[in-house]
Amino acid sequence: MVQRLAGRTALVTGGSRGVGRAVALRLAAEGAVVAVHYRRDEQAAAEVVAAIEEGGGKARAYAAPLDDPAASSPPPTPAT
Repeated sequence: MVQRLAGRTALVTGGSRGVGRAVALRLAAEGAVVAVHYRRDEQAAAEVVAAIEEGGGKARAYAAPLDDPAASSPPPTPAT
């Protein structure tokens, strides 16, 4: 497969399962370094990272409750 995304980084929200997992694996196969986001299933995210690394890619898992605004930091204030 052509490494069309070599040198790029991709963040895949929900990357530990289902469609997100498939997207993460495909992006890695095309050369992207992949940030695999998960909410609860750390083991599933670790399995995706392992699969990417076994295929010669680079990936890391990140836990974040993106659907809970109270758990997120506010966006930075633009400089004036």
